[in-house]
Amino acid sequence: MIYTITLNPSLDLISILDELKPGRTNLATNDSFRAGGRAITVSQILSILDIPSTATGFVGGHTGAFIEEELSNAGISNQFVHIADNTRIDVSIFDNDVETRVLGRSTIVTVQEINDLMFYLSRIREGDYIVLAGSLPKNVSADLYDRMIDIAVVNGANFLPIINAEYLPEVLSKKPLLITPTVKELSEMLEEDLRTKQDILRAGLTCIDMGAQNVIINQELAGSLLITSERKTYEAQGPGKKVVSSTHTDMTLAAGFIGDYMRINDPKEAFKLAQAVSNATYYVRSLPSLEDIREEIDRVDVLPLN
Repeated sequence: MIYTITLNPSLDLISILDELKPGRTNLATNDSFRAGGRAITVSQILSILDIPSTATGFVGGHTGAFIEEELSNAGISNQFVHIADNTRIDVSIFDNDVETRVLGRSTIVTVQEINDLMFYLSRIREGDYIVLAGSLPKNVSADLYDRMIDIAVVNGANFLPIINAEYLPEVLSKKPLLITPTVKELSEMLEEDLRTKQDILRAGLTCIDMGAQNVIINQELAGSLLITSERKTYEAQGPGKKVVSSTHTDMTLAAGFIGDYMRINDPKEAFKLAQAVSNATYYVRSLPSLEDIREEIDRVDVLPLN
């Protein structure tokens, strides 16, 4: 089973305008709501790929209830811990296909609510996959990441920490299945100036040496680089059509990888689907359809670099 853990989810409002006029009342031409949060996005992509998962984390209030209903209506299993605070609202405004984002106030969780989540995660078993992604609630320290990762390690589960780069060095020794930093995040994490592809690959190999089993370095519009535990390196090209939004592309990269890897245990082949899903996400305002993804699979080439 794949468990996706979102500690600070959101209700996402997507609003379309002909023209954004600051300081004035603006009328949307279209708007929609979706369940948001980085690990929730992984579950949504897995559902599009017809791969089951269970979404968990913290939700509260009417906004949290919307997230549960949205996932349930999509056939996505969810077992969230209910909190006293309200789940935040994030807003994406599209003005002539230019996106402006407003992130809502982070939720606050209690010690008991954290303990309830830890109790739920105790069901994790060997062979399970844990995707831990997104920001922390406002009043919670990074120790919570460590506690959840330790549960995965002790129980023999694979884990993917899609978290801020500043926290990654401390978890690499616990051998995550995959990390997906951007070039900027990798540079900040290792405190190195990464100017060339060779610089970037060398930094990725450093992450392998530190314990990561696989590293996908997200070069965003330029595509991605994969480095495996066997120190093999590959490259896949980025989007080839007009870019509409980059909001969810990092998480869809991870979702595509884990969705294929758990079935075939081949990082190179999983990398192809990962890049295809990420590319397809660049072309839409929210998440791509299965048809969008299939079209990109036919276009993406994975090229060896060594």
